[in-house]
Amino acid sequence: MWLTWQVGAALNAVIGVCYLTITWLILRGLWQTHQVRSNVLALATAAIFFTCGVHHGGHMVHAVLPALGIDRLHGLAMRAAFTSQMDVWDVIGAAVALFYLSVRRSYARLLDRPEMFENTMRQRYEEQLERERAALAEAQRLARVGSWEWDLREERMVLSDELCRLLGQPVGFSPPPAEMMEQVHPEDREAVAARMQAARQGEASESEHRIVRLDGEVRYVRARRYGRQNQAGEWTHMIGTMQDITEPRPCGKICARPRSGCGRRSTTLRSVWHSWSSARSSAGGC
Repeated sequence: MWLTWQVGAALNAVIGVCYLTITWLILRGLWQTHQVRSNVLALATAAIFFTCGVHHGGHMVHAVLPALGIDRLHGLAMRAAFTSQMDVWDVIGAAVALFYLSVRRSYARLLDRPEMFENTMRQRYEEQLERERAALAEAQRLARVGSWEWDLREERMVLSDELCRLLGQPVGFSPPPAEMMEQVHPEDREAVAARMQAARQGEASESEHRIVRLDGEVRYVRARRYGRQNQAGEWTHMIGTMQDITEPRPCGKICARPRSGCGRRSTTLRSVWHSWSSARSSAGGC
């Protein structure tokens, strides 16, 4: 009987140490990769290992305490529970715990980040979303269409890469609305401002006007814009597109005015607008 409880206590100590070590490895990986709040599966797994580690460690402590003259009643009861049959299961449990720990220690990446607990569905969704954004950027480049978004609660607009190029600005250009309006040709500025104001109240519009690029070149664009409400019914965002419709002449110079009959390009603009709106919806945009 004495040998049986001693073996059982030792095996439970091994299991408890292994499980608590595994818990620490998982939590360390979550902390290092900033997934403590986002990776629920890994947290649940760490919690399971922690409770099992405490459970087996408690068995070992209760069995040893009587030798120190502490809590003899419960300690002797725990010793009596360590039968040969229980020792067999504890041997299996200790072997599994040691094997799992050795597997984690065999892969350095698993010590740095909890890769086996990553949300693969979320990762696939993010990869798909990135592919859709890349495809949209390419479609905008081919159609010479740029897009923009303005959060009306902030004095800053977000421009797509293609719109930055259309305006002659560096990619990542994020101007306040007043600065953006400065690139509208002075003769068209009042009309564009009126349409922008109407869009802030929910009136979608489409128009053609001139812009002045950063290098001074004048180009014609077809613009489309509309407002978007939040759940409270407040107009909080403005969204729009801008397409370069300036037609080059055979001599290489641009036309003084855009050519009529731009049906094909108008169709392309609507197609890109639809693709852009779909991509924004997939991303959960406001």
